[in-house]
Amino acid sequence: MTTVSDLVPGDPREVGGYTLEGRLGWGGQATVYLGRAADGDPVAVKVPRADWLATAESLILLRREVDALRGVAAYATAPLLAASLDSNPPYLV
Repeated sequence: MTTVSDLVPGDPREVGGYTLEGRLGWGGQATVYLGRAADGDPVAVKVPRADWLATAESLILLRREVDALRGVAAYATAPLLAASLDSNPPYLV
């Protein structure tokens, strides 16, 4: 069972139309949130850290990640439902 931590001050409450309910995990590059789609379905929303995004290579790496996820068969991993690397903040669902 995955543990969900509370959102902390400074965490977004909504990203890309997904309501964020808690934190699933965080690290040096991003925070992954438990979110809800408009229909109520739970989703994982990955939001890169602002300080990590400041590096020159970060958006290149994110674009590679999105491209790789789009190329993986749905039975092999959770599907990429949405991504916006041009929004503020960028995100992957």
